[in-house]
Amino acid sequence: MNSSSNATHLPAPPMVWAQRKDKIFLTVRLDEIRNPKIEVTEKSLHFQATAGKTNTEYDVSLEFNKDIDPQASKQQNTGREFFFMLMKKEESQGFWPRLTKDSTKLHFLKTDFDKWRDEDDSDAEDQEDFNLDEMMQSMGGLQGAGDGGALPVSRVLQFSITQIKIDLKRSVDCWLLKNIKNRCQPNYCGSGTTQYLLLKLSTV
Repeated sequence: MNSSSNATHLPAPPMVWAQRKDKIFLTVRLDEIRNPKIEVTEKSLHFQATAGKTNTEYDVSLEFNKDIDPQASKQQNTGREFFFMLMKKEESQGFWPRLTKDSTKLHFLKTDFDKWRDEDDSDAEDQEDFNLDEMMQSMGGLQGAGDGGALPVSRVLQFSITQIKIDLKRSVDCWLLKNIKNRCQPNYCGSGTTQYLLLKLSTV
């Protein structure tokens, strides 16, 4: 199988990915996902579904760069996107050079800059990973992938608050905060494409 194959000639869905030493974050960016058919093995992922107001059908198969552990992996259909947390097998851990086995560039697969971290980045965001892992404990496994398993409202709210905090830390302009509170101390860390502005606000 190629890194991406589509025997049905249906369009591939837009996807983004990021990684840690022990896991892959893979998100299918489609809203109103219906009737998903998902198969995840140690070496590959197949995703087929209907989505959007136009009921467009999508289909994609990916062959992973290295092996993952399907039993330890998680998934969630949020209604706005389909999210996978794919755990790398012990012998496959470490940072992969790319998601797929084939080096051919896939037009529908992009980097998830919100979750990306370089191999040499610090551990300053380990708490973020912990919150994400905790949230994934409420998600369904890779068996019975059709309905995706909905999160309880309390868990959705908790995750939303956590995500807001992460977005604030990464995305809010430090100059704007400085003008609002006049207490912002920017610290610049990271490398390559994953350069984040960490904001440390003194106690009000």
